[in-house]
Amino acid sequence: MSNKENLKNHFSERIDHNFDELKKYYNHNLIEMCEINSLKMEALNCLLFGLYTASINSTSHLLERTMKIALIKFETKGLTYSDFEKYNKSVNHAHSQFDHLKLPKTVSLAKSKGLISSAQFQYLNEKAKSLRDAYSHAQTSVINKDLPQFFSGFLFNFSEVKNNLINNEDVKITRIIDITKTSPAIAQLQQDRSSKTDALVFFENVYKIICDIEFKLKE
Repeated sequence: MSNKENLKNHFSERIDHNFDELKKYYNHNLIEMCEINSLKMEALNCLLFGLYTASINSTSHLLERTMKIALIKFETKGLTYSDFEKYNKSVNHAHSQFDHLKLPKTVSLAKSKGLISSAQFQYLNEKAKSLRDAYSHAQTSVINKDLPQFFSGFLFNFSEVKNNLINNEDVKITRIIDITKTSPAIAQLQQDRSSKTDALVFFENVYKIICDIEFKLKE
């Protein structure tokens, strides 16, 4: 079987396994915040295909873009293309105010303007450090900070194990070793597990906040 066929089978299995859990997000379209529907789809597709680290990074980008668009829309509320000169002037001004800002500042401004609640503000600030920054900068020390410092395992001699199996004997444990979690192999294995655990919850919480912002912009 070719690599192409293997990939088709792999991703078909992922779709079958993950779609039902995600279909409500595929079926829902943002209206007031329609500009970010394409970014939502990118993060969703990463979840669908089991690309969990990519999903966290995509969700982080979705969040950052949401905050900036929400602030721009808040400042230009009521303006339409019909008066395009006034619209352009106001949008350009709002863009110059918010587009260069980093996430902690845009989240703070969104809270001050009533676009997010205090609880949402706290959640986003915490996730900005533990997920957004950690994955963006590949800081496994942050991603894996709650894990034990060492991981225990068994060290085997492959020739001895092979002989044990051939002779129908018990495999002998020769050494128990402790490997630091900063070992690149261990750190990456743990990051893969952490991203699988965190990706969907992060997306769901961010999307709930986006829907709340959309509702407030309609008021």
